[in-house]
Amino acid sequence: MEQTTFGETRIDPLHDQNAFSFTKTAEKLGQMWETSFEDHQLRLPLREDAEEDNTLAQLEKRAHKALGLEAGDPFIVVVRVRSHDQQPQLIQRIYLRPNDFPQSFLQDHDFARESLVDIYEKYGYQLTSRNSTLTARMANLYETNELGIRLGKPVLVAEQELFAVDSSNGNSVLLEYLEATYVDWSYRIESRPAIQTDRNEPEQ
Repeated sequence: MEQTTFGETRIDPLHDQNAFSFTKTAEKLGQMWETSFEDHQLRLPLREDAEEDNTLAQLEKRAHKALGLEAGDPFIVVVRVRSHDQQPQLIQRIYLRPNDFPQSFLQDHDFARESLVDIYEKYGYQLTSRNSTLTARMANLYETNELGIRLGKPVLVAEQELFAVDSSNGNSVLLEYLEATYVDWSYRIESRPAIQTDRNEPEQ
């Protein structure tokens, strides 16, 4: 089970649904972040171009496939930048299936102020688990523009799949595909304890 750890504070999604919320987790850890809304669209994934940096296009291809969408199907894209001490530190790109939400979804919400976890719960989704893949790489062109950092600066990237149960039918769904790019960030993963062997067992 994934845990967010800061000092001696741990937030476990198994017992605290707010652990899936960046804003509420930060508040619980005593951190103040500001969110600026950058964009929201209903559109097709970006196409790869041989002459450009295709990092973002490749991400959107993975997100589109993970959400189970067919070629030619659009997805919902929400982009937010989060700042700490007035410095942009994090970009979040959120990808959703349009059929999981009302047609007025993008117009009904203020994504700079509202928690997506609260929004999901409003529509009857019970969040259950999240898979995260962490990658350290150099910042791409999009990230340098949005975060105001130099091209090639090291960043930590988390690609996450958020799963939920739809209360209307009891089905488990991949509700959200998210990429979060962090600047000047450290991430700690606590490993499982070593497997204990029976000391009385004969040596092989």
